[in-house]
Amino acid sequence: MEHFRGHLYNWYDTQTLKPLNPRYVSTVDSGNMAAHLVTLQAGLAQWKYQPVMSLPCILEGLSDTFSLLKDQRSDTRSDIVEQIAAKLSLMQRASPADFHAGMQALLALSVVAEQAYLPTTRLNWPALFHQQLVDFTQEWALLFSWVSPDAPLPADIPSLLWLAELNLNRPGLPEKQAETAIWAARERMAALLELDSRLSDHASMDFRFLYYPATSLLSVGYNMDSGLLDASKYDLFPSEVRLTHYFAISTSQLPAKSWFVLGRLFTQLNNQPAVMSWSGSMFEYLMPHLVMPVYLDTLLEKMALSAVRQQIASGNSTDTPWGVSESGYAAFDVNHNYQYRAFGTPELGLKRGLNDNHVVAPYATLLALMVLPQEATANLIRLKKMGASGDYGYYEALDFTADRLAPGQPFSIVKSYMAHHQAMGLLALSHQLLDAPMVARFMSSALFQSSRLLLQEKVPDDIELYTPRRSFVENSDPKQQRSIPDQREFSGSDPRQPQLQLLSNADYHLMVTHAGTGYSQWKGLALTRWRADSTSNNYGTFCYVTDQQSAEVIAHSYQPTCCERPHYKTRFNDAGIEFDASGTTFSIHTHIVVSPEDDVEIRRITVTNRSRQTRPFDITSYTEVVLAPAASDMAHPAFSNLFVQTEIVDRLEAILAHRRPREENEVTAWMFHAMAIHGNTGRQTSFETDRARFLGRGRTPADAQALMPGSELTGQQGAVLDPVLSIRQSSDVKSGRGRHHRYALRCDT
Repeated sequence: MEHFRGHLYNWYDTQTLKPLNPRYVSTVDSGNMAAHLVTLQAGLAQWKYQPVMSLPCILEGLSDTFSLLKDQRSDTRSDIVEQIAAKLSLMQRASPADFHAGMQALLALSVVAEQAYLPTTRLNWPALFHQQLVDFTQEWALLFSWVSPDAPLPADIPSLLWLAELNLNRPGLPEKQAETAIWAARERMAALLELDSRLSDHASMDFRFLYYPATSLLSVGYNMDSGLLDASKYDLFPSEVRLTHYFAISTSQLPAKSWFVLGRLFTQLNNQPAVMSWSGSMFEYLMPHLVMPVYLDTLLEKMALSAVRQQIASGNSTDTPWGVSESGYAAFDVNHNYQYRAFGTPELGLKRGLNDNHVVAPYATLLALMVLPQEATANLIRLKKMGASGDYGYYEALDFTADRLAPGQPFSIVKSYMAHHQAMGLLALSHQLLDAPMVARFMSSALFQSSRLLLQEKVPDDIELYTPRRSFVENSDPKQQRSIPDQREFSGSDPRQPQLQLLSNADYHLMVTHAGTGYSQWKGLALTRWRADSTSNNYGTFCYVTDQQSAEVIAHSYQPTCCERPHYKTRFNDAGIEFDASGTTFSIHTHIVVSPEDDVEIRRITVTNRSRQTRPFDITSYTEVVLAPAASDMAHPAFSNLFVQTEIVDRLEAILAHRRPREENEVTAWMFHAMAIHGNTGRQTSFETDRARFLGRGRTPADAQALMPGSELTGQQGAVLDPVLSIRQSSDVKSGRGRHHRYALRCDT
C-alpha cells in the first residue's frame, strides 16, 4: 500500500488498495498506530520466552464457552452437561502430563453435545466448544508429539525457544520423534523475527513535518494532493493526541516541551478539579490509557477519575445509563448507514451544542473499567438489561435524543458493531482482568521508558480555573430570561478614543471599531485596506443606504460619512458586532459575524421603512481590496494594486478578486464578495471594481460620486488600477416593514 513518509493514508479502496482522494495523513491516527505497533512489537519479543500454552487460560476459555453452551441445553441429554462440568472441574488440578488425556475425553463428549444441542442464537456454542477442543488437540500434536513415558513433559510447559532446541534439551530423543516440534517452533520464531522487522518498518513514521515549531503543536493532518498542512492544530491535553506526542517525543522527533504546551484547562466539578476537553467524551480521556501507564496521584489519574465521575453524575441526573463518547447514533444516510459523530458531557466539553444530544455508548463504560471497575460493571449490567447487547457483544449505542425518537419511545438502540470500539472494549477488559498486559508491553519498550517522567506530572497546587462564558445547562423555564454574552455599548463616535472588537475563527480575523472602520485578514493576508490613523480613520468595509425619493444617504456606521445621528449606536459582544443608525424616513440595523466553520464574514443589514408609503432604497457596499501582507500594501500601495484582478459574476450577484501570481509556483488567494436580499426576486444589481469611478475626482468615501443622485455603478472589471469591491442592489420596502440584506466577504486559495 502506498505510504507517505512512513504514514498510511486515511482512506484506501478495499479492493485495489489504492489510496482514495484526498490522500490525507491523519496525525492522531498515525500516532495511535505507531504507538500500538511498538507495543505489539514488544509483546512479540517476549513470546518466544513464554510457555507455548497456558493451561489455566485454556481451561478458563473452555469454561466460558461451556457456560454459554448450557443456555442452549437439550433436556433429553442433560447428562452431557453434568459429565462435561465434572471433567472441567477435575482438570483444574491436572498436571501437564494428564491434561492432554483430559482434553481428549472432553473432545469425545463435545461431539455428543454438538449433536444433541440445537442452537438458539446465531452463534452455535456447542460447535464452538467442540472447535476449541479440536484446535487444542491439533496444537498439542504439533508441539508435543515427542512426549512419551521415556520423554515426559517438563514440570512447566516449555517455551518456543526451548522447543526450538529440543534436541539439545533432550539429547537422547530420537531425531525423527523431535523433528515436528523443532520445525514448528523454529518456523514460528522465524515468523516472529519477520513480524518484528515489519513492525519496525511500519512504526518508522516521520512526524516532524506535521509539527508547527512556532506553537509547538501538531497539525491535524496533511493533504498530500494540495501539499498543505491542515491549519487546525491539536492543542488540548485530554485527547488522543497525547499518545502521538509521547511517541514522537520518545523517538526524538519532537521536543519534550511540546507535551507541556498541550492545554490543561482546569475547571471545578463537585468541588474537585477537572480538566476540560473539546467534546467531553470518554474516548478523549481514556483511550490512551489502554496502553499508557497511569501512575498514582498524578494529573493523568486525577483527570481520568474526574471525567468518569462526571459522566456518572450526568447519567444519574437524567436517570439513564452513563457513558458518552463518539459513536453512531439513530440517524441514517441515503444508504441506511448509521451516522457518526462525537458526543460528550457538556460540563467537561468546550464544544457547543453538547446538550442537544444524549447518546450512550456501551464501549465508553468498558473503557471506564480501567478507572472505576465496580461502577462500570453495574452500568454494563444495567445496559444489558435494557437490551444493549447482542450475539457479538454490546451494541454501538443507545440514543435517548428526543428529536430522533417516536412518541412514547424511551430510547433507540443503534444495532451495529464498530470494530474500533469493540477492540477498545476488549483491551479495557484485558486491562482489568489480566493486570494490564498491554501497559506492561508498552513500558517494556526502551523507547517509551525513556519518556516515562512525562507521565508523572502532578496536579498543580495553584491552578487557574477556566470558566467558559456560557451555562452548561439550558434554561428550561421560559419565564427566566436566558443570559446574553457580555456586551459593550457606545453612542456617537469619538475618534480620539477608538473602541474596537476582534472576531476570529483562527484563520479569518476581523477588527471593527465603534465608528465602523476596521480590517479583514486571512492567514496573514490583508484582505481590505487599513491605516491606523485616528485623524481620518476612514478605512474599512462600509454599507450605504440611499432613499431614492429624498436622495438621503447614510452609512450603516458613523464612518465614512461622519454624520451624527440621534440614534447612532454600537454594540460589541462575543457573538458579533451590531450597529444602529437612522435617517429621516428609515433606520438601519447591522449585525456582523465571522463564521466559526468557514473563512467568511457575514453582514446582515436590515433597512426599515418608517414612512407611510412604500419607498425604493439602494444598498451599496464598498471596500478597498489588498490581498497582500499589510506591510507590503503600506510600503507601496500603488505597486501592490497592479497585481489585483477583479471579475464580476452576474448570475451569483458577486465579485471575485485575486492577485495575479508573480512566480510560477505561487499559490494565489481568491477573495469573494456577494450580496443577497432576503425574499426579494425583483431587485436590480450593479457592480463596481474601480475606485476612481466609484469615488470620482477629488472625492472620498464620505461624498463618493457613485452616491450622488442619478449616478450608477459602471460594472468596470479586470486589471483596474485601484481595485475596490462594490455591489449595489435596489428594492422597494413597504411602509413599516424591514428588508434584510446580507453581504459576505470570503477568502480561500
